[in-house]
Amino acid sequence: SRCAAAVPTATSPVELEEFFATLKRRVAIAAALLPARTECLEQSVCFLRFARRAGADAALRLGVLATPFMAHAWVEAGGRPVNDDEDTLAIYRPFPLIVPEEV
Repeated sequence: SRCAAAVPTATSPVELEEFFATLKRRVAIAAALLPARTECLEQSVCFLRFARRAGADAALRLGVLATPFMAHAWVEAGGRPVNDDEDTLAIYRPFPLIVPEEV
């Protein structure tokens, strides 16, 4: 597809970090422009799809805070969050990673 052709393949750790930073900005811009609901889950699924298409070993992580109840979604690669801040995520109890078989 045309979208898949526009997704670069990151080969080095530095290129991967730059790719994640760029992708994070682009997903945030797209979310701000859409008239539909685009919270953490929708943004993380979008981020995950493009990251995996670029060859990143990325996975979706969901977490919860019991009191007051809150849930959150983010993407991890290499054991760390790539579309959210670690300090923000520290309050959530994470569920196991969700690794898609196919993108």
